[in-house]
Amino acid sequence: MEKEYLIDKLIEYFRIENRQLNQDEVPEDIDEKREYLDNIIALREPEEIDQVILDLERELLEIELKERGIVPAYEIDNVYHTLGSDDETAHELCLWLGDITRLKVDAIVNAANPSLIGCNIKSHKCIDRIIHSRAGIGLKLECDQIIKNQVHEEDVGKAKLTNAYNLPCKYIIHTVGPKVLGNVTEKERTELISCYNSVLELAMKNEFKIIAIPCISTGEYHFPKGEAAYIALNTIKEFLKKNNCFNKIILCTYTNEDYNEYKKLL
Repeated sequence: MEKEYLIDKLIEYFRIENRQLNQDEVPEDIDEKREYLDNIIALREPEEIDQVILDLERELLEIELKERGIVPAYEIDNVYHTLGSDDETAHELCLWLGDITRLKVDAIVNAANPSLIGCNIKSHKCIDRIIHSRAGIGLKLECDQIIKNQVHEEDVGKAKLTNAYNLPCKYIIHTVGPKVLGNVTEKERTELISCYNSVLELAMKNEFKIIAIPCISTGEYHFPKGEAAYIALNTIKEFLKKNNCFNKIILCTYTNEDYNEYKKLL
């Protein structure tokens, strides 16, 4: 189906479901209309939804994924070849600047918030929001069930596994990083180390061979980028030295600043 038709049908459904939305003026521009739909879904409570609507959403997300393009893991080379790194882990580690939701890997990592159900700040562009938006409503429902089952919000430094729904990867590993409010404390450093170890242990337990990990806590949680990159790289390298279980770990960065921090260290 045509992309704009799908957007219109989904907006129509949610406006019927939530009459308060009828007070909104729906934008005419397709990009603004898509952002409006994204905000509706992000703010929607994690309640069951008609399969017909999930099918419409799947069609829309398939079109958008085709527009972005899928990046197979074999297209991303390791840092031994790209940077000339001679570290003993250089054959497993890859450094990539790009959109993690395009990667066709065993699992990608989401820098989640404690609710696990995604960011609900209007028009926010954090990785948590992007992953939930492009995976679809099913991801929010599964994450909500995890929280209901454990009867508390997710702890900092732990990791949870979910399906990937409409993403090209097979699974998503969610971890909640530390939030830095001033100078970085030793507790926050330990928590960030725990994030990476928990992710790697969960991936190893599930026999994943190729995973992609973004910068954790460096966005809205304000962990200094340089120190966060140092902690991430050291923790991953130490894990790889002890466990020969991964073919590739892709350090996925969204900004040139993050990319250069890793590149400098590697």
